[in-house]
Amino acid sequence: EALSLLTAIAMKTTTIRIGTMVLDGNRRPPALLAHTTATLDRISHGRLIVGIGKGVFNDASYGFTISRPVTRMVEIIQILKKLWTSDKVTFTGDFFQLQECSIAAKPIQDPNPPLWIASFGKRMHRIAVTLADGFITQNMPPELFRKYVCTAKEHAMTVGKSPKSVASVYGFLPLSLSGVRNEGKKMISP
Repeated sequence: EALSLLTAIAMKTTTIRIGTMVLDGNRRPPALLAHTTATLDRISHGRLIVGIGKGVFNDASYGFTISRPVTRMVEIIQILKKLWTSDKVTFTGDFFQLQECSIAAKPIQDPNPPLWIASFGKRMHRIAVTLADGFITQNMPPELFRKYVCTAKEHAMTVGKSPKSVASVYGFLPLSLSGVRNEGKKMISP
């Protein structure tokens, strides 16, 4: 569980930034996620970066399905930001309703920890630039990543953000090279 592991890392370090790549926002109630991440930001003395995505690639194996995961994730992000920064939050959305909800311990970072959204398509990319501080993507050709970065900078200007303020994060998953496909797969997962 990423947030528990990051708590342990935060307690043993003092300068490195810590973050998730990425939390499945749709598997955690947003108020609980706000409490947990605010607490982790405090424990880490303001070093947390919250990477979040719509997840749900294997939701059926957890015994539930999530409809409209992107729209639901947008509500979760809106709630997170409100709970991190406001004393009382009332929210009415398609998925969540909060009535004068609050969290006691706010994050140290002002106004909140950096929020990066997992982004692979145009819609998610726009959401990341509009609602968050950047985007995270992975396993794509460098040319496509460069295109994503340029698109993010262009979109930032249309929503009144400085292009330099949008983080563009490329994550590498385990990589194994082999002339034989199955041999390469064995090197990654035993």
